[in-house]
Amino acid sequence: MPLINAHIPLIQILAKIPIVFLIGALPITPGGLGTTNVAMIELLAPHLSGDIFATSNITPAELILSVSLLWMFVNYFLKVLVGLFFLRRVSQDIFQAKEASQPLQSVENITP
Repeated sequence: MPLINAHIPLIQILAKIPIVFLIGALPITPGGLGTTNVAMIELLAPHLSGDIFATSNITPAELILSVSLLWMFVNYFLKVLVGLFFLRRVSQDIFQAKEASQPLQSVENITP
């Protein structure tokens, strides 16, 4: 995290993030909210180092929690935007198809 001068070794990230994703995929909470954050804190906080922790009142666990919550919010927000775009596009196709189709015959008009 160069913006805030904190560092986690790449090998630790590559080793621990698949475990975090696996824990987040368990059907315990909606979208893995909370379980993913706790897993990231427990697995990555011991490896987080930087000058920011010596000069401020923030702990590695607080930094990881805030970054993971921000990441989840941005991720869900982008999914909502893409979903709304495609929903609008698909709903236009559905409603245009209904208007263009012929009305169904009523049961009384059908002769055997």
